[in-house]
Parts: sequence; structure tokens; C-alpha cells
Amino acid sequence: HIVTPLQWSGEKGISMMLKPHLAYWGTKFDWRGDITFQTEAQWRRFFTDYKAWMLVQARIAETYNAPVLCIGTELRHSVGHEAEWRDIISAVREVYSGNLTYAANWDDYMNLPFWDALDFIGVQAYFPLTDATSPSDEDIRSGWRRVLSQLHTFSLQNGKPIIFTELGYNTSVRAAAEPWSHLKSSSTKAHDLQQRCLRIALEMTAKEPAIAGVFLWKWFPETMSIHHENFNLQSDEIKNLISRAWQDSRQPHPAK
Repeated sequence: HIVTPLQWSGEKGISMMLKPHLAYWGTKFDWRGDITFQTEAQWRRFFTDYKAWMLVQARIAETYNAPVLCIGTELRHSVGHEAEWRDIISAVREVYSGNLTYAANWDDYMNLPFWDALDFIGVQAYFPLTDATSPSDEDIRSGWRRVLSQLHTFSLQNGKPIIFTELGYNTSVRAAAEPWSHLKSSSTKAHDLQQRCLRIALEMTAKEPAIAGVFLWKWFPETMSIHHENFNLQSDEIKNLISRAWQDSRQPHPAK
């Protein structure tokens, strides 16, 4: 149930974001970014139902003191309906007192017309970093320098901090080139690249003042067969990596 992890997070003092996803399985759409409708009547029905659903999520977030609520994820064909989204944001703020964001995909966060109405710029951070067949750490760092420079400028232009609403890497030899890919491998090379991509991403984003926070994708309930899932963070190596990154982020940095 959705309230269980919210309760656990509150009990353990873990900062949280409630981020509802629209399921697309069993439809003609390949992912959430494909969801679209042909007529205005269909769009009106969608937004009427979506607003009602989001208000339910907002009341849950308020009840369990979630500090951040994400009002939408990757719904790129819908964001041109600006008035409808602003109406949802206004209605949500009537029942929820925390911070609001929207999870825009890495390749179209610049196209959202209502960032001004939200508290954080939310980005699904599956940025391609390098096309190198066997990328070095410097290849990965160079890719992040380019990405973070663009994000820093966009944050300043909009006067809003950025959060990564998702950041994760699959066990894939193409993790640095196609971080969104669900193709995975059990090879040692793939596991090594996954760990290096995540380590460098956490190191570099921690130093970027425009980035207010990072949410990692994806942690599975213990009852699931996590060894067969994509984007699994629950290996001992990655858990240790995350632990070290979090500890380092709490240490004071020397003045520049």
C-alpha cells in the first residue's frame, strides 16, 4: 500500500517524495511519454480524471508529511495543455502544503511551460554521457560536465533549484550511452560500468549548487525477485557506494 513506505520514511527520518506514475502496460503506448489523445473531448476527460486522482495523492502526501509531491511523470504530450496543468497545481496547493515538482524527461525539461508555478525543476536524469565503447571515468565525467553546465544555466534562468526525480543505471555495457535502456547483462564489464556511472554521477551532482537533491531508481521490495529486475540498486557493491556518497555529502567542503 502506498502509505506503508511513507510511514516507514517518517519513522526513520528519511526525506521523501511521493511520485505517482501512470501505468501504460496493456495499452498501445510503449512508455508514458507516448500517452496522447486525438480529440479535445478525450483530453478533457483525461484531465478531469487526472486532477481527481492527483488530489487524492496530494491529500495522502499532506497526511504523511511528504515534503515533495511530484504531480506528473514524463507526460510530454500533455504539457502543452498549460491551463489544465496550472489548474491542477492550484487545486493541489489548496490541500497540500509541501513542495511541488514535475518529472520531465532528460530531453524535454526545457519545454515545460509552467516551471514558474512549481517549487523544483524535476528531471528524469537519464542523460547520455558518452558513445565510447569502453568509457573511461574521464569520458563519463566529461559528459556530466556538459550536462551540469546546461542544468546550471537553466536553473538560473528559471530561478528554481533542480532535483533529479530519477537517476539510475542498468547493468549494461551501454549504461553511459543509453542510461534509459532496459537491456541488461550479467557480465563483469556491465556491473563495473553501472557502478562507475552511479559513483561519478553522485560525486559530480553533489558539487553542483543548482542540484537540490537526487532520487535514485530503483529500489525493490524485499518480497520481489530483485536479482532479475532492471536498474537494481540492491547489490552489496552499490549499497556501499551509496552509503559512502551520502556520508561524503554530509562532510563540510573547503571554501573556494
